[in-house]
Amino acid sequence: MKYIFEDIIETESIFLIIEKHFDDDAEKEHMKNVIRDTIHHKLMDLILDELDVEKRVVFLAGVENENEHPSLLERLRDWIDSFEEKIRLKAKEAETEMIDLINVG
Repeated sequence: MKYIFEDIIETESIFLIIEKHFDDDAEKEHMKNVIRDTIHHKLMDLILDELDVEKRVVFLAGVENENEHPSLLERLRDWIDSFEEKIRLKAKEAETEMIDLINVG
C-alpha cells in the first residue's frame, strides 16, 4: 500500500539508519513499515486537524484509493495554507523522534 504523502516527504535518511542498526532483513523491513505507518498517522492527524468536517469526508473517502492521491493532494494544496511545508515539517519531526528512539535502543 502506498501512502498519499510518500511522494512529498523524504524518508531515505531514516531508512539508512535502519540499515545500519539492524542486521536481519525481515527486521529492517518491519522497522521501515513501522516508520512509514507512524509518519502516515502523524500526517493524517495534521491534515484532519486542518480540514473542516465537509473536507474531511471528501479526503477520507478517497485516501485509501491510490488512483485518487493526485487529485486529493491538489485539493489539500488548495484547502490548506502552506500544505507541503506543514507536511514536510511534521514528517521531519516524526522522523527525528524515531531516530532518537532507535539510537537509544
